[in-house]
Amino acid sequence: MPDTTGDSSRDESRPRVGIVVPTIGRPALLQRLFASLEAQTMPVSAVVVADQSNGTETASVAAAWVPRLPVTVVNSHSGASQGRNDGLAALPACDVIAFPDDDCWYTPTTVADAIKELTADHMAVSGRLLTPDDRKPSRVRSGNQPLMLNRRSIWTHALESTCFFRREFFERYGVFNVGLGVGCPTPWQSGEGTELLWRALSQGASLGYSPRITVFDDADTTPNSAAYLRKTREYARGTGQVIRLHQSRREFTAAIARPAARGLYNLIGLRPHAARLCLHIILGRCEGYTGQLLPARYCRSGGRAT
Repeated sequence: MPDTTGDSSRDESRPRVGIVVPTIGRPALLQRLFASLEAQTMPVSAVVVADQSNGTETASVAAAWVPRLPVTVVNSHSGASQGRNDGLAALPACDVIAFPDDDCWYTPTTVADAIKELTADHMAVSGRLLTPDDRKPSRVRSGNQPLMLNRRSIWTHALESTCFFRREFFERYGVFNVGLGVGCPTPWQSGEGTELLWRALSQGASLGYSPRITVFDDADTTPNSAAYLRKTREYARGTGQVIRLHQSRREFTAAIARPAARGLYNLIGLRPHAARLCLHIILGRCEGYTGQLLPARYCRSGGRAT
């Protein structure tokens, strides 16, 4: 990693790692994340929290950690993508940057493992997002073998919360699309990390995945609830929008065929909740790809609005 600080007080062989965390003001979750950052075998150089809560709790939590962790707080407008961009703009000079969500946390070796896997050829590397109890993949499938990200694996082996980027990545390929992601002002409530990686991939960037890099995330405990279905639909819209921006009609057709096959399988197996989930994925991806939302009567599950 290049050294650009001229600061002789630090270990010149150790890359400067910056952490950017967007938050809507969840102090207990931030405490857990900060504790995991303090426990890193390779210390981080800076932590910037992009606070979108319009309250004081985030600043109070950060202030309590300042003696042990180099934390600063910046105010940010709504949307996870906007928060990441605002935090990135406020980050001191760093060589490697990561963007964990406020409900994620690291193993003690997450940062060190990411630095080892971020080879000279890679502009970014992603890891696994696991649930802590059973260590099963959370949100995306991932895998047990390292690989290069391509047009297919970029969907299954990369999330923004598990990625570590070289600083120059953002100088070459831009920042997060504020029209995508949770809390953004559009219906496309996911896909910002994938869309950013797509931009880099389309320009020839080398992107890797390593299961050695582990990030934890709480499992959703209510997969059959109306709220979960609504979130699934909103996330699927973001996926459809990213496909519209970067992929072909043939690839969109495949993105619809897969949940359709799963839905039929679950319907035959008398698993109506799982089949309904697949239906919302299909509808959401169609909405995102076409840029048009279906009328409200098609946004219902079990007779209740989602």
